[in-house]
Amino acid sequence: MTLEFAGVAALLAVLPAGCAREGRAAAGAATPEALAEAFVRAADSGDSAALGRLFPPVALVQRSLECGGDEAAGELGDERVKVSASVQRGRAAGARLVWRGAEDVGSTRMEAGEQRVGCTARVPVEVHKLRVHFQVTMAGQARDEKQELRVVRFGTSAWFLQGM
Repeated sequence: MTLEFAGVAALLAVLPAGCAREGRAAAGAATPEALAEAFVRAADSGDSAALGRLFPPVALVQRSLECGGDEAAGELGDERVKVSASVQRGRAAGARLVWRGAEDVGSTRMEAGEQRVGCTARVPVEVHKLRVHFQVTMAGQARDEKQELRVVRFGTSAWFLQGM
């Protein structure tokens, strides 16, 4: 399965305001699954700062990709806003989330020097699509849910959230 690298190119435009753009430490995670679990924990708590730390820092993206003139950023929605809005809707409804696991449903790799979607990779870039499983409890009723997340790693960096 080939995943679009347009989302990687768009990271420069959609990184969380008030997080990596202002120098706050991005956390990421050691594995895609650990990142997915951190996402569920942050979503359950409604902690927007914790969610923001799951996105890559601008400097890492700039060091990893050369994307001059890329139009893909304009074509994609602001993933940070999408993620935050989804979490806030759940919190407003009183939803509680419990991590149940994740499965990797597709991945692709861009080698250093390779060009895609108007970007040239300076380091290897991996993108994985995860299907995250969690339990949602609202109004005393529990049900199992799943959500797809895209995660990215630049070279040997931590894994970071790319979007939903």
